[in-house]
Amino acid sequence: MIALFYGEVAAVWPVAAIIAGLLTLFALNRCRYAHLAPYLLAGAVLWTGLIATGLEGAAAGAVVGLSLPLSSFQPHTVTSTMRRISPIALFFVVPMFAFFNGGVPLDLAQPALAIEPIALGIGAALVLGKPLGVLLGSCSRFVWGSDPYQPWSLRVTSRWLPCSPVSALR
Repeated sequence: MIALFYGEVAAVWPVAAIIAGLLTLFALNRCRYAHLAPYLLAGAVLWTGLIATGLEGAAAGAVVGLSLPLSSFQPHTVTSTMRRISPIALFFVVPMFAFFNGGVPLDLAQPALAIEPIALGIGAALVLGKPLGVLLGSCSRFVWGSDPYQPWSLRVTSRWLPCSPVSALR
């Protein structure tokens, strides 16, 4: 609230885009409109406004997802939409999101920085620490069972060896 009254607005259009996107999503949800295109368009307007104001654009995806009236869509429509969007999200959107939100300035990258202790530590954490953590976490579920309230119930039939190749995948 303080920012609304005491902050400076460099441009009005991003705030107007956010308000328009939110109002459109609210109206579509209240009308239980069952077509995906208007939600995506309103989400794009909302995302553009959020990015232009300096806020996190990923919030637009969450707002669009929460505004979808899934009970209005046919079950096969939801399933087919998930099947169409899933490869795009998994193999394009998520890696691009991780790359651009990593916060690593690429314009300052120099080959000599690769042997700095901090760079070596990050590399070791990613190459060794992450698979080791996944392996130990998976093995703990096999040893202590799948019920977190009964950790003493051992699962003797499970083995940790099949987890080791899977833990190397990222």
